[in-house]
Amino acid sequence: MYNIKDIQFVGKHDYDKENAMTESGWNKTFSVGVFKWELKGNGKSMKKGKAIVRISGLVENSTKVFEFCENVVKDLDDNMWDGRKNVIVK
Repeated sequence: MYNIKDIQFVGKHDYDKENAMTESGWNKTFSVGVFKWELKGNGKSMKKGKAIVRISGLVENSTKVFEFCENVVKDLDDNMWDGRKNVIVK
């Protein structure tokens, strides 16, 4: 995650690993939203945009899920993503 005050990353893609794991609670599965950083109205800080891709998987496979998130972020930043909105990592 980037610092929200560092506006040089506006337009870059990211995901929130910390929130994904805390929100999973006692569930067997969890999901992570990959989003684009947007500029807030004040023009001085960033905010998370809407999720572009939702990646889900088993909590026990969280490492695989987060590795896939990294690949999706890289592909989105490089304009190479295939357009899928939902992905299940097994």
